[in-house]
Amino acid sequence: MRESGLSYLNRAAIFSLLSLLLQYPSDDTIKALIKANREKLIENLLKPLVKSDDLLEHLIEEIKEMNKEDRILNLRKEYTRLFISSFPKVPCPPYESIYVSQERIVMTDEVEDILNLINRWGLKLSDNFKDLPEHVAVELELASFLSKELTELTDKESMEIAEKDYITLLNHLRRWIPKFEECVKRESREEFYRVVVEVVSKVIGSEYLEITRLKQA
Repeated sequence: MRESGLSYLNRAAIFSLLSLLLQYPSDDTIKALIKANREKLIENLLKPLVKSDDLLEHLIEEIKEMNKEDRILNLRKEYTRLFISSFPKVPCPPYESIYVSQERIVMTDEVEDILNLINRWGLKLSDNFKDLPEHVAVELELASFLSKELTELTDKESMEIAEKDYITLLNHLRRWIPKFEECVKRESREEFYRVVVEVVSKVIGSEYLEITRLKQA
């Protein structure tokens, strides 16, 4: 499968950034966002996928506000309320199964592919990440990993496996991220998360269409 205008290395950087944006805004996460040279990534790499200068400028401004102590505190409170713990229920659990299974419970058969991908590539969750493998941030980081593999692999068989797994992962993301986006836009009290999920949804949609086009070419 040929690359489009964006290299797989660029895709890896994009998905890693999106994964960070949907992790709990701890001190380490915020430091990683700053280290990622986020403005260059957003302006140069996200534009072909998002195709909205206004949305990207909005995202840049929202991330800049994370340098303010009171802003960080508010985002931490909102992340906890929106995605982790809230009464009587969590508004928008960040797990695939919730949006694709009738039971609306986590770790259902619908995410077996994701677990297989993680195991096939010998991956494990970071000790600092105390959450489920079907978390949105994990799936986005997995997309980053597979993109990087497609840059570094040299033998044909391994590349074909990575390509297949990358498309499988995109299929998973595209079937639930729009529903997740809709929930966050409806429930979030912070503009930051509304902007982030819109960007993520646009990236997934554009990337799936582009990869499908390249596969058929």
